[in-house]
Amino acid sequence: MKLSIIIRNRNNAMLLEQTLQQISNQQTSFPYEIVIVDNDSTDHSLQVAQKFNCKIVHLPKGEFTYGKAINVGIANSEGEYIMIISSHVLLLQNDFLEKIPFYFLDEKIAGLRFINTSSPQQLVESVKKGVQEIAVIDDENFANKYWNSLIVNHCSAIRKSCWEMETFNEFLNAGEDKLWALNILKQGYHLLYNIPVYYAYVAEISMNRKISKRVREEYSKKMIIGNSVSEYEQSFMFYLMYKMRRNLRTFFKGLLTDIKIYFGYKREKKRFKNLAIVSN
Repeated sequence: MKLSIIIRNRNNAMLLEQTLQQISNQQTSFPYEIVIVDNDSTDHSLQVAQKFNCKIVHLPKGEFTYGKAINVGIANSEGEYIMIISSHVLLLQNDFLEKIPFYFLDEKIAGLRFINTSSPQQLVESVKKGVQEIAVIDDENFANKYWNSLIVNHCSAIRKSCWEMETFNEFLNAGEDKLWALNILKQGYHLLYNIPVYYAYVAEISMNRKISKRVREEYSKKMIIGNSVSEYEQSFMFYLMYKMRRNLRTFFKGLLTDIKIYFGYKREKKRFKNLAIVSN
């Protein structure tokens, strides 16, 4: 089997069906399988998975961590390469899967990071710089410098033989993808990012969930790289003043833009002397 696709899911039937439908539209010259790691879903996720002939692996809710779900999925897969995606990711090209093996032709490549169209920065970087390669260097700031270029487990691909050497951490609440990438780099492998295949992350996340996600990610980063210079390591008063200054700058910049629009509108009104043009 050339490729296995691992999808973590819990009660996400509607988006899971969209994700699987997009995968079914893929045009490949090789066989692949889809492994759903289901975390005790109570909606019709399992029926959706069966509809698309997925292999289903059950992971009890109380045992879930992101790393464990991925490890369980890969352990039940047969592919030479592993694509890890969330159940709320849409592949935007019909040859997305077909392109993956090409980037693993160099045997020192352990993982691939694709381009999220929800991130304007990633899109600009992909056009400006093209495919980029990461190899570990002797720099104490290496992890922090490349953090946002390491694989991300809502849409990345890895070489299975590298996972057999280095499985995902099952303790962390987030950042298991980054820790895996850093550890595999230390073993002499390389990673590629800005791979020119595109996906969309389509989950709608409430503000409370965004905050919870950010908290997990920030503290996991601290645990992994010991980021003692993080703004969150400062005293509350220091942090409060820092954020107030930043937010005030943003507020006044936005206010200045609104004022310019207001007076620009008044100039246009004066220029056309309240002329009304009614469409037919």
